[in-house]
Amino acid sequence: MLECVYIAGNLCPNPLPTNMKPLPSETCLAIITLLMDGKSCHHIAQKLHVGHSTGSELCSHLPSLPQTNPGGRPHILTPHDNRHLVHLVTSGQADNAR
Repeated sequence: MLECVYIAGNLCPNPLPTNMKPLPSETCLAIITLLMDGKSCHHIAQKLHVGHSTGSELCSHLPSLPQTNPGGRPHILTPHDNRHLVHLVTSGQADNAR
């Protein structure tokens, strides 16, 4: 069961099970602030001395967070290229997608 706390105009879910100590409001607010700044759950866990799953759980319940860049290189083929290749193969104009 999720316990919610209203902090500074934001609904802050408390992800800890009922048999554990509740997350203090200050810690919850600090986690939300760091998440809004784009910090990772592991960085937050090290800085605030909480488990990384605590930050991850809060992150999953706050939809207004900025999207993080997954990194890596961009796709070689665009979605348009993929659709065109499928069309060529299914229409018989090409034997395979190579």
